[in-house]
Amino acid sequence: MKDFYAAKKVREIRERIRALDYDIHGMHAVTIEPAAPEYRDEMIALITGHKTSIMIAKHAEPSRQRLRAKEAQDRRGTKQD
Repeated sequence: MKDFYAAKKVREIRERIRALDYDIHGMHAVTIEPAAPEYRDEMIALITGHKTSIMIAKHAEPSRQRLRAKEAQDRRGTKQD
């Protein structure tokens, strides 16, 4: 019963923000990945509900890698978008 309550609340929020056309995983991608370099893993876990470091890294690592690549390019004096 607890899972049904959570699902109902998530659906209500998705309706309110007009996001029913997007699945939860897609919403994670657009909300977490851009901010992940600035968020600690604990914050990402709280937002996504994931408990394992593997799933947290799945959301955080792509943007963190882009940030590391940009920093390396800046240090070398090259630029790539």
